Amino acid sequence: MTSIITVREHETIKIGDRFSKEEKIITRFQANSIEKWEKEQGKSIFKWGNKKIIPQQWVGILGLPNLQIEILPKIEINEDQKIRKNLLYMLSIAKEIPFRENEIGRFEVDKNTFLESYITLFIDKLKWAIKKGIIHEYNQKESNEKFIKGKLVVSKHIQKNISNKTNFYIRYDEFSINNIANRIIKATIIKLIGLTQKQDNLKNLHVLKQYFLDIDEKKFSILDFSKLNLTRANNHYHKLLVMCELFWREESPSFHSGEVTTFSLLFDMNKIYESFIQSILENNNGKIFDNEMYLVNNEKKSKFLFKNHLNRNVVDVKSNFTLFAYLLFTLLLKIHFFDVSFDNYLHPYE
Repeated sequence: MTSIITVREHETIKIGDRFSKEEKIITRFQANSIEKWEKEQGKSIFKWGNKKIIPQQWVGILGLPNLQIEILPKIEINEDQKIRKNLLYMLSIAKEIPFRENEIGRFEVDKNTFLESYITLFIDKLKWAIKKGIIHEYNQKESNEKFIKGKLVVSKHIQKNISNKTNFYIRYDEFSINNIANRIIKATIIKLIGLTQKQDNLKNLHVLKQYFLDIDEKKFSILDFSKLNLTRANNHYHKLLVMCELFWREESPSFHSGEVTTFSLLFDMNKIYESFIQSILENNNGKIFDNEMYLVNNEKKSKFLFKNHLNRNVVDVKSNFTLFAYLLFTLLLKIHFFDVSFDNYLHPYE
């Protein structure tokens, strides 16, 4: 059984001789596993001290052998369930996860850990996609057969069948479910079976795995996600494959469906704040500022979010974050989350 510990941003986790969920204590062996993972990934998720580690601005889940650390935003609310649901909504609005707000609202995600909630949403999307049909693609195959199908590969036919006049070496296209997209989905299902501790999720994942029994389990690379070419007929798998990529993005350069040793689903909360506010403003710019200011195209990573009616940059977010965001953030949180305000959140640029 995997040990699970839940902490907030900047909350101390002690390193001791025993594990304690209640006292926020991990063992030295577990701490060494975290340190090794950070070095492999080239990331500093934790600040290291004397017999303690402190998660920085990252939120989400880090999974290691026999340990999962759930990191939640630092909000002055005592109920982890509410924070998890608010975090999912915030990630959705910030476009960090491929869900709409109403999709999250259909589930009791606040009763599960962040990871279990995300797996539940993955299962729902996969069930919906399968109902529309499993992805089929044309794959080129070569084989030595007793019939002609497609094209005769003359050079190999002569090489292999010079003494066998009944066979033909042919190359043909096969409309098959055995493709990279389905391999990724199957590998993700198997990975989540090894991660989930919720019985409903485990049961559903085993059922869904049955649809992919005929899919091979060859290794694939994170680069293969960029090579996926969905057609109009299977574009309903797009969001699901985005979810799959999130589950695999922190892994080694190539991986296999049976390899589940470490796992992370982490988000930089500082960037979430910016993306959250920007996304809301993109949809409500006129309503909030009466068209006196306009959003800057942030593809160039400008530190400014707005231009005024004279086309001049205004509002340096990093130096004026509190001044700019206080009223706006309070309004947005009350609209979307009801029971938290701007003062409940850490202000990342203060």
